[in-house]
Amino acid sequence: MSESQAVSDFALEKTLKEQREYLPVFAVRQKMLNVIRDNSVVIIVGETGSGKTTQLAQYLLEEGYGNAGMIGCTQPRRVAAMSVAKRVSEEMGVELGQECGYAIRFEDCTSENTRLKYMTDGRTFPVEIFHARTPMEDYVDTAVKQAVKVHLGGTEGDILIFMPGQEDIEVTCALIKSQLEELDEAPPLAVLPIYSQLPSDLQAKIFQKAPGGIRKCIVATNIAETSLTVDGILFVIDPGYCKLKVFNPRIGMDALQVCFD
Repeated sequence: MSESQAVSDFALEKTLKEQREYLPVFAVRQKMLNVIRDNSVVIIVGETGSGKTTQLAQYLLEEGYGNAGMIGCTQPRRVAAMSVAKRVSEEMGVELGQECGYAIRFEDCTSENTRLKYMTDGRTFPVEIFHARTPMEDYVDTAVKQAVKVHLGGTEGDILIFMPGQEDIEVTCALIKSQLEELDEAPPLAVLPIYSQLPSDLQAKIFQKAPGGIRKCIVATNIAETSLTVDGILFVIDPGYCKLKVFNPRIGMDALQVCFD
């Protein structure tokens, strides 16, 4: 142990086994395992330091859940995945990277013997990101040009465009339609807006499959980033602007303002 590492009196006085049994989660160990055994999905909620991350995965391993495959535990940060895996491997009495290991971006500390793996969630699919090389004078016009370029490129897949608000969404939809109408033999494109004031029957269209395999171009506010799941999206065009509620001291109240996200 390095001099920079601090160790509490509790950790010095108790064995690792005693420290594990002192955690609140140990008191409900068997109850949790019974619930997990009887249900396909279980949500466990506990306070910080209760032992959810370090102990629950070990309980499952001890009950034989790791015999048929690996037990995975995701962590929000790289340092969390590394430190938790190190702690759990010590509690298990194994070398880090063997029965217990971790995987983060650019680093995989696991082996063929690993049965308990802590990791950052990362991405389960590849994403290619292209940035504009120069600042955009008109983000609506730039987004429209990019959408038309993607559509005429021929690669299959629906398009999602983010816009700050209803006015920009309606203008974007109108410009895309007008530009395609000016082109000879442009492939059909279903341009669909989505914002809170739109009638529910029109909002539902974004979830429906376009007839005849026509490509969809959905123009939405940033609600589509987290609150909506739309199948078939392959291209995302994001100008980087959104509407935020900002306090305006001149009028003494909050107001929506277009900001760079």
